[in-house]
Amino acid sequence: MEKLTINQNIIFFYGTRLSPIPNHRITFNFADTDNNCTYIRAALAIVVNPGTSLERTEDVSKGKDAHDLQIAFEQMKANKENK
Repeated sequence: MEKLTINQNIIFFYGTRLSPIPNHRITFNFADTDNNCTYIRAALAIVVNPGTSLERTEDVSKGKDAHDLQIAFEQMKANKENK
């Protein structure tokens, strides 16, 4: 999943002449196990010059957005277990 960023700080630090507004990219990996458990891994990145030969990614999986995503995953898990 990918979208343009609206964060002015990210635009200032990561924007380039070729692509002044970088993208946020979330990559999901799903793994099913034998005991009916699904593991979900999400990697968050800032993408500079997306879709070009100069594309570069900056991993931000340890930042505030990743923490917020983890909370959302835990809430989804709790809702599913309570049904």
